[in-house]
Amino acid sequence: MTDTLGTREETPKNRRILVIDDNRAIHNDFRKVLTASTPAASDVSSAEAVLFDEKPAAEARPNFTVDSAFQGKEGLELVQQAVKNQQPFAMAFVDIRMPPGWDGVETTQKLWEVDPELQVVICTAYSDYSWDELMSKVGNSDRLLILKKPFDTVEVLQIANALTQKWWLRQELKRQMDALEKTVQERTQRLHQALEDLKSAQEQVIQQERLRALGGMASGIAHDFNNSLVGILGLTELLLQRPENLDDKPKAKRYLEMINTTAKDAGKIVNRLREFYRFREQREATEPVDLNRLVEGAISLTQPRWKTQAETRNVSIVMEKDLHDIPTIDGNVSELREVLTNLIFNAVDAMPKGGKIAVRTRLDGSRVVLEVSDTGHGMTEEIRRRCFEPFFTTKGVHGSGLGLSMVHGILQRHQATVEIETEINKGTTFVIRFPQTSRQPQTASAAKPAGPIHNLHVLVVDDEPMVREVITEYLAADGHQVLTADGGRDGVAKFKKDEFDLVLVDRAMPDMNGDQVASAIKSVDSNTPIVMLTGFGSMMEATSEKPAFVDLVIGKPVTMVDLRAALANAVGAQPAAEPAPSIA
Repeated sequence: MTDTLGTREETPKNRRILVIDDNRAIHNDFRKVLTASTPAASDVSSAEAVLFDEKPAAEARPNFTVDSAFQGKEGLELVQQAVKNQQPFAMAFVDIRMPPGWDGVETTQKLWEVDPELQVVICTAYSDYSWDELMSKVGNSDRLLILKKPFDTVEVLQIANALTQKWWLRQELKRQMDALEKTVQERTQRLHQALEDLKSAQEQVIQQERLRALGGMASGIAHDFNNSLVGILGLTELLLQRPENLDDKPKAKRYLEMINTTAKDAGKIVNRLREFYRFREQREATEPVDLNRLVEGAISLTQPRWKTQAETRNVSIVMEKDLHDIPTIDGNVSELREVLTNLIFNAVDAMPKGGKIAVRTRLDGSRVVLEVSDTGHGMTEEIRRRCFEPFFTTKGVHGSGLGLSMVHGILQRHQATVEIETEINKGTTFVIRFPQTSRQPQTASAAKPAGPIHNLHVLVVDDEPMVREVITEYLAADGHQVLTADGGRDGVAKFKKDEFDLVLVDRAMPDMNGDQVASAIKSVDSNTPIVMLTGFGSMMEATSEKPAFVDLVIGKPVTMVDLRAALANAVGAQPAAEPAPSIA
């Protein structure tokens, strides 16, 4: 993994496991399962190979370090010492009954007070707590699993592998986000210094320049961030596509779904970064938009947040709409839907104890007005002035600071104005004014997603091993024959030795970049489609950038459905350009 500053480093693998149980025999059982050198380990590895229809691994499976505690307090002391020594445990197996001391639930609560990142498996042969009771005591946490006794050795090993890997992935994500935040802070400081030299310019001009500079900075950050997401999204999606490989274990499937969702959410953050520097071109498609219909859809789309989730917290949020007869506006439906969604979510966040959201439309002269108001805590003058700045947030670690900045960028591209009316403890209203259009909306038939094509011979060129592995699995699942190349020069050499129906190539590679690879391949065979799969995909799309000898550009992270559609599109595409001169 390459961090945002270009240096390659990663969080060391943590295989430290703590077993807390008052039965010494249980400790011996866990050690037999989790210690790679024991005969049981070989049996477990063989069972895993059969379960997942794989050949037995040539290397020994991970060897876990297992520590023991026989009471909850003793376990807490070990966790405290581990954190102090900066050698935390990745996970703990905790017995539910440990008389005369704390039970498993109380022990888990104490452990999380010391180490919130600790993954916990509560082991029980009884029904001391229902699931609802357990959740009411420890919270609905993704750090908690239940393991019924007597447990299966393969199940224990799978859980240990999955949860220690999850612990590692969480640390990697935190490290990546810390590096991103540090980079943003450093470059923002330099930007502030530059802005000091432009005090004579108007405040609005200064803010626009700041947004543009931050957008340019985001390009490099997004590339590395997207590369780190490929493995998380790809591997989990492969398992979710075939849940029978997990022997129908609902808890394991839910765990994978959470990782998958987290990866997609992280990808959405990267996509939003492009909003800071993306400007609408004349050729970009717009259409007449029925704003009232869009409001109806956005209210329905966000209902799980403002109604269902709020009610689970015993909070009541009332949604009101006052929609008048208005003309259409010229715009992009998906972008305007995202504006409405963000404003409604912001309103929900502003009312932690409940309240009312009102969405109104009306005509004001030649402008179509959209208002979104809430009865929440309101804004101070400083927050009102700064709320559209990127990375500015009042939500602490729970906010990215990108939502309203993205809204601001979209509204600018739609030639709309936005005003904020707010008062402390009385609420906030966003007033948006759009120019109207004389065009009428047209109903278009929905295009059907392309089905998978089969039996292609594909060359995958990427210097990241994880990316190569995930893309290979994607393609093999659809019946394609795949050959991989570790970098640009290796890719060109392998292309010259064989015949391929299509080439997938990364852009940023150290020995020979993707643009050069595409040029070299087209010089050998100008009819071979070339698809560029790159972490710069979002930024290239925003600026309509496509290298001369590339037929199609798609961004990382990529799903199986997106890759399937790209292959279908590229195979039917015409050659991107005339053959280039041969590159030695």
